[in-house]
Amino acid sequence: MPEDAKNGLNFFEGFRSDILNQIKKHPKLKNGQNEGLYANMLRSEHIPWNVFIPMKTDLIASAKVFNDIIGEHIIDEITDIRIEWAPEKTKCLNDNT
Repeated sequence: MPEDAKNGLNFFEGFRSDILNQIKKHPKLKNGQNEGLYANMLRSEHIPWNVFIPMKTDLIASAKVFNDIIGEHIIDEITDIRIEWAPEKTKCLNDNT
């Protein structure tokens, strides 16, 4: 519902305020809400925010998680986690990546 989207209910409650603050700071998103990000759970825009913003609270544990996924210890330190956004269509591949 529009009110739910406005309140950021696409985002995990435990980190919702952190996620919404990071979105407000994002250079591509701070000028307004993106419908897919805030209001469409069938799309994937909200997923990286729900996964990676909570990881920013413990970068040591995040490095361990990624090393476990990779299967070997190759990441010594994570210093920051940033969420990217697709470039303008004129600057991306024909499949919007």
